[in-house]
Amino acid sequence: MDYKIKSALTIAVILVIMITVGVLVNKFQGGITGGAITGGVACSSNGECNDGIICTIDSCKNPGTENSFCDNRIIDFCQDNDNCCSAGCSSENDNDC
Repeated sequence: MDYKIKSALTIAVILVIMITVGVLVNKFQGGITGGAITGGVACSSNGECNDGIICTIDSCKNPGTENSFCDNRIIDFCQDNDNCCSAGCSSENDNDC
């Protein structure tokens, strides 16, 4: 095989490897540790889970761990002084209505 063809093939293989590494680094952006993809901590406190909807109870489950997640449960009951007037509630059973 001619040295020009060998050189071209070598350069092509190096380019493919470099592009592959670049794509993987861009995709995972430091999220790979020891061969495992780390998910990170979703929340550490209830305040980090505020979804901005008044009629939800915002809470952080398993705070500060990789198993943490936000739970934004809809308030579906009538209760005074929670700043929410849920469906089916009225001023007779919820002073927020």
